[in-house]
This record gives sequence, C-alpha cells and structure tokens, in this order.
Amino acid sequence: MGYIQRRYSKYKNIVSIHACSTKTGVNIPELRQIIIEASLKQSFMPEEVPLRYCDFQAKLLSMRDLHKFPTITWQKFSEMAMGSNIDEASIPSVATYFNDLGTIAYFKEVDPSIVIIDPQWITKMFATIITTGGQALFVKNGILNVNDLAHLWKMHPVELHPYMLSLLEQFEVIYRIHNDPLDAVSNENKGAEEGENHLGKLVETEKLFVPCLLDDNPEPTVLASHWSPYHTDETVFGRVYKFDFLFRGFFPLLTVRFLRSNTWEASYYWRNGIILRGKNSEEAGIKARLTLTDDLQLTLYIRGKGESRKQLSSMLSITNTLISDWLKKEAKIFVPCIRCLRYEVLCTLSPCPYLSIYIQIFKCKYRYQFF
Repeated sequence: MGYIQRRYSKYKNIVSIHACSTKTGVNIPELRQIIIEASLKQSFMPEEVPLRYCDFQAKLLSMRDLHKFPTITWQKFSEMAMGSNIDEASIPSVATYFNDLGTIAYFKEVDPSIVIIDPQWITKMFATIITTGGQALFVKNGILNVNDLAHLWKMHPVELHPYMLSLLEQFEVIYRIHNDPLDAVSNENKGAEEGENHLGKLVETEKLFVPCLLDDNPEPTVLASHWSPYHTDETVFGRVYKFDFLFRGFFPLLTVRFLRSNTWEASYYWRNGIILRGKNSEEAGIKARLTLTDDLQLTLYIRGKGESRKQLSSMLSITNTLISDWLKKEAKIFVPCIRCLRYEVLCTLSPCPYLSIYIQIFKCKYRYQFF
C-alpha cells in the first residue's frame, strides 16, 4: 500500500487511495463514505433536484426493460419529459443532467435525434469491435469491411447500425477508409471517394481501420521494404517521448490522428508502430516511423530528400496536441543526437555521450526550434 501511495499520489486527479475488497466487503463502507465526501466537495454540489426530474428518471429506467431498442427518439424523450411536467425549455438541460448521471447517454454532436436510454448498450456495442472474439474472422491487419458489420451487429437493430458506426468514429475507435492503406491508390482517386461519402452512411465497399486490432509485431521482410536503412543523402530528424503513464489506447488514437491528417498516409502499420509517407507530390520522398515500446517510450523518426523540417513540425503538432488533449500531463521529450538518428539505436547511457537536448514539453516556448 505504501508503494501505491508513493507512485500514484502525485496525480492530482486521484482523490484518495483506499484498500478494500468487493469479495469480502472489507473497507467497503469506508470507501462509500470517501466517495460521498469527495462528491460533496465538487463545485456543483449540493444541487437541488425537482421531484418531477426524479419522476421522469423513474420512467426512463422502467422503459429499459419494456422498450425493444436501447434508444428512443428525441421527440419521444421530450414527450415523456413534458408528461412529467417538465417545460419544453428545460428539456435540453434535463438531458445533460441525466447524461451526467448515467441515466441516459446523449451525443448531440453525433445525432441529436437519438437518445440512448441504456448506456450499458454502448459498452456491449464497443465490445463487438475492440475485443478479441468472433470479429477475428472479419478483421485482418486492422481492416474491417463495412458489409461485415451486419454479421458482427446481428444482435443490434439494423436501423441503428449507421448511428453505431458514427459513435465508433466519434470516439476514434475506428477510422473510415475507402482503400487499405497498404494498397497503392492514387491520392486523387482517394480524395474523390472521400468527398462522396458522408458520416453515418454505410457504403458496402467501404473499409474500416480498427487500430486496436492490428498485428502485435511487424513482419520483418515487409518492414524492411517500407523502411530501408539510412542513406547519407537523406535528411533525418527525430524525437523521443518518455512517459510515466499512458492509457492503453494512446497509440491507436495517435495512428488515427495521422491517418486523418492531410499531410500523411500509412505505408505499413502494426499494433505499436506505423510507417508514414508524405501525401503530396512535393513530400513524396519523405517518410516517417513511429514506435511505442513497452517501457512507454515513443520514438519518432522522419527522413527523406524533401523538406523534412516542415513535416517534422506537422508531426510534432499532431503528437503534442494528442498528449495535451488526452493525457493532461507533461511528457519528457528528447532530441536524439545525429548518431542515434542515423543508426536508429538510442543510447543506453543517460545522458547520451554524444549529444541530447532535453525539452520540457508545453513549457519550453522554443521547442519547435530545436530541429
């Protein structure tokens, strides 16, 4: 327990560290009291809730067992609210309140006409894609065909499939693509196809990229064909990110961010690594490699005969933005020396006996100048 206290007490969002057992019930009452006390300290507590809200909540909870689908329309939700004497102007705030409580799940930005009355359904729906099981028959190298969703989601209403796909996109679990990134498809054709598609519509020939289901390790021969040894006429840059903590989906999320960028496209990828190449003609000779090791070290290499410096700025911007948005915590960034960059073997000594510049991310205003 002392070790846990020392390791995790530095994280400000951890209110308390408490040892308990749900199996024996040991210290469960104390845990309940800690949760109550922490909740009451929140800025929105105490908050008075009208009884009509409780009445409406009871109706929603009872509807879970009676309703065929796990969702209802916004119109139905509004009618039920007004049936509990809630005025129409207050309905959006009631939806937000119930969403925060977990009574419902409402993603207005995905589809404002749908209200999920059983939030557990979202977990079950996500599990059909991101857990190992039957989907292994349909997913190969992280690629899933849209027409296979009918098999994976056969237990879910067909009319909800477009909404379910949009939710997966919203949470960046999947990424729509129209051609496998490993295929050699012209950027012009790809862009035209993307322009014809719209969020929420299912195109049977379309493919989905599921990064969390990628192969664990790269195929050596395939990797060598996409990332050849360093040539002396290439310009090379790099960064090394070191983290104390990373959530499990960090690298898949980073992969999706790069696939969505206008600058990069995937050449080859695996669970904790990806080879990228420049999309535009003037960037065609530039390629990059990102890998995440088990000791939470993210390495980034970019090289080529084109304007690599400009592309490094783009790559750093995407990576740093993800860290800032999701981790809310500082990472240590190192600029490898030229020897480490060329041989792609990071020094085992600390600090590097040749040269290594350390940058404190998000605090050093000159971080983009150290190329």
